[in-house]
Amino acid sequence: MQRPRDLELAQRQQQLLLRSAALRATLGEQAQVLQTPLALADQVRAGVQWLRAQSFWPLASLLLMTVIGRQRTLRWVSNLSLGRDIYRQVHRWLSRKEKAGSRASQTVATGPSGQP
Repeated sequence: MQRPRDLELAQRQQQLLLRSAALRATLGEQAQVLQTPLALADQVRAGVQWLRAQSFWPLASLLLMTVIGRQRTLRWVSNLSLGRDIYRQVHRWLSRKEKAGSRASQTVATGPSGQP
């Protein structure tokens, strides 16, 4: 007597499992639309946390702009950026030169075939 009832319950359970899987798949597809706005919200939240932790630099920048004026500040930033670019180029050039020098000294010490 319980057999038909058990069979009905098993069928109902299987139907619910299939429906649940279909709903999860649909929810996953629909959630893709929210990915970009949520990523932007994460970036904004991270920026706010950084500002709270590093409040000195933004405040110092704002103070600098108000004290010496916007045009002069932009000129300074431009010069600092140019200086940073020159520093990076010189650093790359020196590191290449150092690598080339170490390879040359290895070749001299071991010989061209790699044997001492």
